[in-house]
Amino acid sequence: MAVQDLRLDLGIALIVITLIIPYGVFMRYVMNSPSSWPEPFAVVMMVMFSFVGGAAVYRRDRTSPSGRWSRPSARGSGGC
Repeated sequence: MAVQDLRLDLGIALIVITLIIPYGVFMRYVMNSPSSWPEPFAVVMMVMFSFVGGAAVYRRDRTSPSGRWSRPSARGSGGC
């Protein structure tokens, strides 16, 4: 799966989270009839968002030619 596909999936997940949380708040405080599913669903989506996003960043940085987060060389480490 390409990083662009992951970005699209993560964008959709973020939009879904953004829509679900206000729905839960509306149902709880305005309609006075709380739904049981919005909060756990949003938590699961946030966990998915975090893990897949972390994997995408790790993959991008590992394959990036710039090597922004590459390990320092042994010569320039200064004895650490």
